[in-house]
Amino acid sequence: MNKSIVCIGCPLGCRLTAEIETGSVQRVSGQSCLRGEAYARQEAVRPMRVLTGNMKAAGCQRPFSVTTSKPIPKDMLLACAAELKRHHPQPPIFAGDRVIENILNTGCDVLATQDCPPLFTVGSENILNTGCDVLATQDCPPPFIVERVER
Repeated sequence: MNKSIVCIGCPLGCRLTAEIETGSVQRVSGQSCLRGEAYARQEAVRPMRVLTGNMKAAGCQRPFSVTTSKPIPKDMLLACAAELKRHHPQPPIFAGDRVIENILNTGCDVLATQDCPPLFTVGSENILNTGCDVLATQDCPPPFIVERVER
């Protein structure tokens, strides 16, 4: 059986043909580089993809970006993306931090690709004798959100 694949291993986008017998690739043709052959051998038998997405940290309104540490099976992408929504790690989170270890037993970790600073509240009572309190809260990622609280 032959399987046609467009290579994404380099910018050339070669049209590859993988000859598959008894569940394994016997021969690859059409590649211009060694990456193409390796890509076709993997893609024809068990396609793999890197998952990128967003997660929300506990107490934060805005999401931060994440990616998997290595490719995961393509047929598990949707399940792993759904798993990202179930987790809400505690800030602070820094780019490169592992936020989920071994997601769905794929042997792959989910890493933050964006900082999510710690939450803090700065309160000041009765600003300039106005009878109002001003609270500044930092969400992840910045900027500051200022909230006026009437007394």
